Amino acid sequence: EIITSDWSSDVCSSDLLSDDGRVLLQWTNSQTTEIDFNAVDALKFVTEIGEDAFNLHENLTKIVFSENLTKIGNSAFNGCTKLNTVTLPNSLQTIGNRAFRRCYGLNSITIPAGVTSIGDSAFFQCNNLKNISLGNNITHIGLMAFYGNTSLENIVLPDNLNDVDSSTFEDCSSLNRVVLPKNLKRISAKAFKGCSNLTTITIPASVEEIFFETFTNCTKLQKRSEEHTSELQSLVII
Repeated sequence: EIITSDWSSDVCSSDLLSDDGRVLLQWTNSQTTEIDFNAVDALKFVTEIGEDAFNLHENLTKIVFSENLTKIGNSAFNGCTKLNTVTLPNSLQTIGNRAFRRCYGLNSITIPAGVTSIGDSAFFQCNNLKNISLGNNITHIGLMAFYGNTSLENIVLPDNLNDVDSSTFEDCSSLNRVVLPKNLKRISAKAFKGCSNLTTITIPASVEEIFFETFTNCTKLQKRSEEHTSELQSLVII
């Protein structure tokens, strides 16, 4: 079912929205396939998708948000296995934990420049997600954020990121190119573990800590370009 302007009265008269109309609390129609927030008057001014709002809505394939949205809550689209088209607005600032976890239909996502934080497991096991464009104002990417994205081939991390969190790209088995930001401070445990197609990586001079098993099972990793002391270099592999 495609949601159109005819749904405005239904949305307004239900418990889908918070009292002020700013938070979409729960979408109850599990047969919905497409939603364009701009096409429904009652949804145009939603600023937040609440926790679990579309959790396990397996028929949802496409969603377009309005330019008023600033936050996608925890598990908002968790398990929307057929979701293949998501248009994120420039107004968006925060993507919560597990927001798009196991959205197997996603093959491309553009994180707009306004986003500063991506939560834990936000795109966990989106195993068809091949193209990810990250906005340059992101300062936090949570642990396991892109874990098990087996189709992902390359990633350019934003300049303002200081830490690659634990298991962020673990088991991204097709990943062959990573560009780390020049001001990176820390690469946490298992960050790139199991990236079996990764062949080269440059560790910036700014990196102060590399934790255990960062590159374990990166079986093709033959060349590392490091710009810091030999003491830190010794920690780079397993």
